[in-house]
Order: sequence, then C-alpha cells, then structure tokens
Amino acid sequence: MTEFQQLSAAYVRGYVIKNGGDLSRGLIDAPLEQLSDDQINKLIDYGNRMGLKMYRFKEKDDLPRVKMAMGFLKAVYPESLLDVGSGRGVFLFPFLIDFPYAEVTALDILPHRIDFLNTIRRGGIERLDALQENICTWNAPDSSFDVVTMLEVLEHIPEVEQAVANAVRLARRYVVVSVPSKPDNNPEHIHLLTKNKLAAMFTEAGAKKLNFNGVNGHLFMTAAKE
Repeated sequence: MTEFQQLSAAYVRGYVIKNGGDLSRGLIDAPLEQLSDDQINKLIDYGNRMGLKMYRFKEKDDLPRVKMAMGFLKAVYPESLLDVGSGRGVFLFPFLIDFPYAEVTALDILPHRIDFLNTIRRGGIERLDALQENICTWNAPDSSFDVVTMLEVLEHIPEVEQAVANAVRLARRYVVVSVPSKPDNNPEHIHLLTKNKLAAMFTEAGAKKLNFNGVNGHLFMTAAKE
C-alpha cells in the first residue's frame, strides 16, 4: 500500500460518511492507519465503482517547484503549515505524505476545492483542516503557523500586496513562494512578479531574509521572519 492509496481510501470513506453507501462499518470506523492493504484496495475499488474521481490520487513525479519546496521544508521541518490556494493537492498531498505529524490548514476561495479536501479529512486524515477563506482578509491570529506556502498563487490575486502582508503576519518562521518567471497564456495570471517586486513586497511586510532560486520557468523564494 502506498501513501497515495491511503489518501484515496480516506477520500472514499469521507464520501460515504457524508453521502451514504453500502460499505461495512469496519471499513468506515477503523482508524485509517489500521486498515490492511486488502481493506484499502476494497475502498479504492468501491470509489471506482461509484464513479469518484480517483485519478486525483494517482502517484506521479512531483513538479520541480514542488520538489524544491519539499527539499526546503525537510530542512526546517515545520510542525504546522498553512497552504494557500491548495487547489487539487499537487503540493498538499506530497506534504501530507512526507510530514505525517504536521498539522495542516489548507486555504482556498473555491468551495468545491474545500469540500474535496474536507472529504479527505472526514475519511481519516484528521490533521488536515480546509477552510474557504481569502488570504488577503483572513484574520487568524498572528504567527499561527510555522510555515505558510503559496505555490503558484500570488500571480492570481488582485490585491497581491495584501496577500503578501497577511501571509507574513500569519507565518511564525517562513513563507515559501513560487510564481511564473516569464509571461504565459494563462488568462488567470494577472501579475508577472519579478524578483525585485517580490523582494519589495516581502520586505515591506516585515520579512527579514529572502532567498531566490529559479526552477523550470518559475521563480522560487523563501522568506524568513527572523
């Protein structure tokens, strides 16, 4: 059994808990980590028969910017993470797998994304919490999270300065960012954020030390609070 299969099983269980189904109580009620490989496979088979979008959990090579983010995070090992704009879980799922004891909060403005992630939580990944909130205005307490990640997010946000300021406020140790480094044809990308622009915004927001790298058409940045 792979960790991605365990996430798949959690999604199926969460769906059945919310919507009903004919799975046995043993498959639903047992702690996720105690399920056998055969039970995990039964849950995945059930999800496929129900027409659930199980392809979301297909194991694949991480994108270069995700690998870079994971490499940095393994060096600082956060106990808590806020992932802004979690989307389909391209970064979130590898993080959940590689950091099995970290408390994770996923933020997204799209309700169907939050419903999807909370279905996984309901199915047994209880350290994952997904909230429909706007990073520009979310008023959680200062320094609530060890690390805030914003991978392929800032280029979408009209009030980008507010998003940066709030991310820095919410982080206790680091903010991790990736953005496209050159123009593209995506109509949802409303900013091209250069190194100088990012440096100015994060310095204004109170970040103390910035580090930049390029990776496969993207700009990768870590911002330390101290």
